Amino acid sequence: MMQENGVDEKLWEKHYHIGVENIDNQHDKLFSIARRIVSIRDESAHNQFRRTFVGKEGIKFLKSYALNHFADEEAYMKEIGYPHFTAHKQEHDKFRDVVVPSLEHNLIESDYSQDAVERLVAAVLAWLVNHISKTDMDIVGRAAVPLRSEVESDRIEETMANIIINLFSGMFDLNMRVADLHYGGEDFGDAIFYERSYQSPETKQKVQFITALGGNASAFLGEMLLNQPDAVMDHMIASLIEEFSFMLIQHLDHMLIKEEHSCRYAEGSFIDREKFEQILQNKMPEFSILFETDKGKFAVCADRIPLM
Repeated sequence: MMQENGVDEKLWEKHYHIGVENIDNQHDKLFSIARRIVSIRDESAHNQFRRTFVGKEGIKFLKSYALNHFADEEAYMKEIGYPHFTAHKQEHDKFRDVVVPSLEHNLIESDYSQDAVERLVAAVLAWLVNHISKTDMDIVGRAAVPLRSEVESDRIEETMANIIINLFSGMFDLNMRVADLHYGGEDFGDAIFYERSYQSPETKQKVQFITALGGNASAFLGEMLLNQPDAVMDHMIASLIEEFSFMLIQHLDHMLIKEEHSCRYAEGSFIDREKFEQILQNKMPEFSILFETDKGKFAVCADRIPLM
C-alpha cells in the first residue's frame, strides 16, 4: 500500500475546503492519491513492475473515486438547487470522458513510463486546484475566479493581467500584483522558461506563449502541491509547469482571438535564458507582463503572429 508522505493537511483545509464536509473529505482523498504516487516515484523509477503497478492502480482508483465523487457532488448541487449545475457537470464529464482516458492511453502507450506516471499526477493536481477554486467554490458562493465580465478592462493587456491574477491568486491563495505591464525580459534571478504555441486556421494566426517562473515560485509549487520544497526543477515540477501553462493559454485564448476558431497546439518545450532573450530581441511580444507575488516573480509573454 502506498504510504502518505507527511504533507501538512492544514494547507488543504485552509484553502481548498468549500465547507461541505463530505465533498471536502473526498477532495482530500483525491489529493492524497496523487501525493501517494509522488511519494514512491523514486522507488519506482528503475523498477518497471512497480511503476506499472503504480500506474495501473493509480488510474483505476482515480476513475472509480472520481466517478463516485462527481456523483455525490452533483447530488448535492441538485439538493440545494445550484443554478449552474449543467456547466459544472460538463466539467466533470470532460474530466471523466476525455482527460482521464487520455492519461490512461498515454500510460499504456508508453508502457507505464516514469514520465507518463508523473504527467498523470501533474494533470490531476492541476485540474483539481483549478476546478475547486473556480467551480466548486461557486457552489457555496466563494468562487475564486470571477466571471469574465468582472475582470475586463478597456485595455487588453490589463484584462489579461486581471485574468492571470484572479486565476493564480485564487488557486494558490497568493498576494499578487503587476510589477511591469510592459516587461522587456529583464533578469529577475533564477527562472524556468517554457514556450508553447497554437495555431488558429480559421483566423490564420499563430499565438506564441512564453512563461518565465522564478526559482522561488517553482519551489512554492513543489511545496504546496507535492510537499517537496526542494524540488525546484525536477520532472514533476516540469510537468506541473506544463499543465498550468496550458491552462493559462486556454483562459487567455478568448482575449487574444475573439472569433470562433479551433486550436492546433504545438508541443511545448523548456528553453534556457539565452533562447528566451533571443526570442525577445528578434521580436518583442505583443503582450509581456511581469507579476510579483509573495512567493516570487513570474512573467507571461504572448504574441499573435500572422500565418503566411
